[in-house]
Amino acid sequence: MTELLIVIIVVLVLAVILLSGRSRQIDSAKSERSDTLEKRQSWDHESIMSPEQVEEKLQGLFKLIEEEIVPTHPHRAELLKEIVKEWGDLKKEAFNDRRSWVRKPEDGKEE
Repeated sequence: MTELLIVIIVVLVLAVILLSGRSRQIDSAKSERSDTLEKRQSWDHESIMSPEQVEEKLQGLFKLIEEEIVPTHPHRAELLKEIVKEWGDLKKEAFNDRRSWVRKPEDGKEE
């Protein structure tokens, strides 16, 4: 009788251990899935421009700065040009990152 009780307790302990491990895996998978969905949703709301479009936009902004701001505020115009140039660099980098994640998966992840 005591042997049967010990076997039942051992089986219950093993079942609890297996189920708790499984629930951690499920929680981890749900977390990864929600992170992926959030990333996709952020991309849906992001305005993606090709490098050519960014260059066109930059040229238009630089022309506008030269015509409207340089005559009245030359020091501020230089700062504004720098900010616009950095924005353009970030847009180009975002375009390249968005396209390259398929070709070069993150380090440490196996497909």
